[in-house]
Amino acid sequence: MEEIETSWTRLQKAFVDDHRQMTRGYQHLLDLLGNRDFPSAAREASRLDTVAGPHIEFEERYLYPEVERVRGDDCTITFDPEHAGVLSVIAELRVLPHDAAPKAESVAAWKQHLRSGINHASACGALLNELKDLPEDEQTALLTALMGLREKGSRWTEMEPPADKND
Repeated sequence: MEEIETSWTRLQKAFVDDHRQMTRGYQHLLDLLGNRDFPSAAREASRLDTVAGPHIEFEERYLYPEVERVRGDDCTITFDPEHAGVLSVIAELRVLPHDAAPKAESVAAWKQHLRSGINHASACGALLNELKDLPEDEQTALLTALMGLREKGSRWTEMEPPADKND
């Protein structure tokens, strides 16, 4: 029996696909940094900046506030700093000069943030399940928001930082 594709299944597929692309990109960056291939790392960081931008904006503007509304807590409090760490790597690497020779300390810090980003993707992916019981129209609105952000195609480095949750 063929499963009917709902807004939920489409949202879930889109979200998982984004995470897959981002975590594979983070791992690729780790490999490039390990090989000290900084020109390729700069190109990959630029690509990830474009791939991650719509997804991160969706998480910060739609997913996290909705999950907090549903769960009634601040379960996403660690996610903004984790995003900031990976974003700093993307921002630094994408403008790295072709002949750059970064210090070992910088490379180690970049790798640490990228590993954190990979771990973050697993934890964040589980949050999406908090939305599976929302009414169909709310799931449709979230799917529409994600697809709209993808269509807009903003770079992560061009996003406004998330508003302070304590404002």
